[in-house]
Amino acid sequence: MALKFYTTSHCHLCERAEALLHRIAKEYDMQWNKLDIANDESMIEQYGTIIPVIQRTDNNTEIKWPFTYDELLTFICS
Repeated sequence: MALKFYTTSHCHLCERAEALLHRIAKEYDMQWNKLDIANDESMIEQYGTIIPVIQRTDNNTEIKWPFTYDELLTFICS
């Protein structure tokens, strides 16, 4: 499974979301591409107030914060 992880620096919610990704990655074969929205105006406009956001690359569905470990796992494995 490949994911995009929309984030930015100094975002404590993003750090929590990434910690959940690391927990899941220990058990499941998955990778994510970490995208800092601060480097792109269009990403700031789209995600600036809702990060962290995780997107599946196979179908472009997204999960937005807040989410739990179980919700994220269901999102990734569905």
